[in-house]
Amino acid sequence: MKLSLSVTALLSVAIHCNHAVLCQGQQPVRVAVIGGGISGLTAAYELEKKGGYSVTVYEALDYVGGKMQSVQLAPGAPTIDYLNMTEELQAAATEYCGLQNYTNLGAALTLTGAATPGASPPVMYAEELGVPYGHVIFEDLVTVSLGDQSMRLTPQEYLGLLIKQTNPNATQIEIGGVAMEQVQNFGASVAMFIEHIQKSNLVGQADTDLALSMTDFAAKHGFSIYLEALRPFISGYGYGYFEKIPAASVMKIISSVTQKKSPFIGFPCGAQSLAEGMAATLEDVRLSAPVTKVEKMDNGLEVQADGQPTETYDKVIFATTLDLVRSMMMLAPEVDELFSKLFTLRYITTIFEQEGIDTTSTLDFYAAGTYEANQNSISLIPWTANPGDVAATAYQFASPDASLSDLSDRLSADLQFYWGANVTEVVLQREWTNYYPQVSVDDFAAGFFDQVDALQGEDGIYYVGSQFSFELLSNTMRDSKEFIESRFESMGEVDSTMGGDEVDSMGSDKVDSNGGDEGETPIVDEPSEDEGELPSMDQTLESSSGVSVKNSMSVIDLSILMGGLVFAVRG
Repeated sequence: MKLSLSVTALLSVAIHCNHAVLCQGQQPVRVAVIGGGISGLTAAYELEKKGGYSVTVYEALDYVGGKMQSVQLAPGAPTIDYLNMTEELQAAATEYCGLQNYTNLGAALTLTGAATPGASPPVMYAEELGVPYGHVIFEDLVTVSLGDQSMRLTPQEYLGLLIKQTNPNATQIEIGGVAMEQVQNFGASVAMFIEHIQKSNLVGQADTDLALSMTDFAAKHGFSIYLEALRPFISGYGYGYFEKIPAASVMKIISSVTQKKSPFIGFPCGAQSLAEGMAATLEDVRLSAPVTKVEKMDNGLEVQADGQPTETYDKVIFATTLDLVRSMMMLAPEVDELFSKLFTLRYITTIFEQEGIDTTSTLDFYAAGTYEANQNSISLIPWTANPGDVAATAYQFASPDASLSDLSDRLSADLQFYWGANVTEVVLQREWTNYYPQVSVDDFAAGFFDQVDALQGEDGIYYVGSQFSFELLSNTMRDSKEFIESRFESMGEVDSTMGGDEVDSMGSDKVDSNGGDEGETPIVDEPSEDEGELPSMDQTLESSSGVSVKNSMSVIDLSILMGGLVFAVRG
């Protein structure tokens, strides 16, 4: 609900006088947040909690949440097995949204990113806002297809297979020793750079080994084969290729998903329910209001948006990718050139019907394609359905020149190749053209993020979003929260249930956002005493899985951030 300034001021003065500047007879600081995705909503939410700020959120789309979009396919209230639906959670979800049949086109699942669930931003905000959430049930399998052969392996076995491929004459004992060494080297690299990895943003890392490509970083620190075992998971998420991605980005997700203390959570009312719950508390959220121009004026920053009156603000926060900022503002040539270095990936979510796959027991993912540095087409296909149902979902990390029709054909071919199944109908396709904003390894090493950070606050203009952290829900929300805490003065005390030690720890650089105490490394099993047994990877890969579906579903997970249960790698 939008309140006028006079009503807001009267309420603040008459009830709590929490907005200190209003108590002193001053006007609140007017802030425009451009972008109603989760980073913009978090920034606006934290600003309003501070008091003394009048915040307007502009969103070009007709819904909030960005890539957290959820859609309702059909009414009904089946059991959501993958969310481990307790009676309490099911009752809460039924009361909150009627437990309809939601499909998440965006972030359906997210890592909690902390040892204590209460320290995770998505969990903390969900609890504060009363949005139902649940922890997922999962396991890991990798299906490897080489020629006409197909093998379904545990991650432990897959790592062993990769080691065997590098040394065909290696004994089982030797393979086990190499596997243990690889996992331990990875853990040591996490410990070495934990201060940077646990930061919510990518500033201040250009002069470290984390500025190397992920491939070069792994080679330097001795876990190249282990990294290759993770490739289907990370590339399948849509996070590109290790040869092209700075290690600083990838290590954030790898160090999270390989820790037992960082479980996935999901939302029975759809991932968008978290964004909508947050937006409902805000003073002024304007949907279908794409900003066309932001201009510096003598009296502030003028914002023009389609269908909206032109208004002037004291500060503007761009919660969009930097390429969109270039289309809204006249930038200095050097700033425009800097912002042009950012690029995004293309990701497609497809809902389809199929026949030929038994969908009553597991949720299957696969990644198809090769992984050469210049290869730019990976298909990630999770599927699930109720018994007797044939609904399914797909993610495709696509090359720029592939048409939606081409991708549908690729989907059909891959489904036939792996399971002998057929796509009978494509129900919906959703294309994300701004997924995983990033810069090249060279631009990262040249200090891209440090240069953008130096521009923060210039002329009252700020920049937030997943481009500065990593496109995980927990990272993005935490970065926006810490950004507001550090860049904007508190104008008065505002009551909040989101306080205490958990909030302090989330905003502290001393807290391991991946779980546990400062400096804790991923859990690694000790070598087995049984001769020839490979080290277990359950603890190092457990949270990179998807979910197990045994009976029926009300949420078909289409998250571009979630992990998979079965991956098939076509060689």
